[in-house]
Amino acid sequence: MKYSALDRRRMTASLGALASFALLSSCSLLASRPATPLHTYALDNAATGAAPASPSGNNRLVLLVDMPRAMPGCNSNHMVYIRNPMQPQSYANSVWMDTPANMLAPLLQTRLAQSGDFRAVLLSPSAAKADLRLDSTIISLRQNFLNQPSTVQFRLQLTLLDNASREVLAVHVLEVDAPAPSEDAAGGALAANAAVQQGLDQTAAFVRAALVALTRY
Repeated sequence: MKYSALDRRRMTASLGALASFALLSSCSLLASRPATPLHTYALDNAATGAAPASPSGNNRLVLLVDMPRAMPGCNSNHMVYIRNPMQPQSYANSVWMDTPANMLAPLLQTRLAQSGDFRAVLLSPSAAKADLRLDSTIISLRQNFLNQPSTVQFRLQLTLLDNASREVLAVHVLEVDAPAPSEDAAGGALAANAAVQQGLDQTAAFVRAALVALTRY
């Protein structure tokens, strides 16, 4: 069958219109798919309302809490978990509202101020003069699915220094494992807050023990 030039032009136009319609329809379907919501979690001070313990007797000192550092894997807002040894992963649709180090800093300041062991507890950077400085490094904060139920592992290295001489007075690595109430990011966030709370209490105990040791010499 032979087609005239006019017929061929009409057929080309019709095919083009069909292709355009199909493309628009597929784009419409893609655009109509709802985006997966991003869940954001925080390490907060909701659990730091423990009553201040008795002062160590050396509360004339001022403590400067330096901004915590973080090892690789803990230095972003990714919520990290592990299902296979040496293969950390992160949740695709759940994140921390800030880096763990940035969220931990004010929690450390609040907990140490509650201890009653210092005349003041400052958060770096501060222009005020401080007698002692507390450095910290987050070694690990991740949900471990190799344990059942899963647990959140919190590892924090603490270093107490004389702020003037930079002499190291005491060093400690605290290790806390808190069970997750559910096997997902929400459960991990709750367990992380519980682990950090225990870590804050252990930090206050470590600093107090160091102060007591200092007063003996």
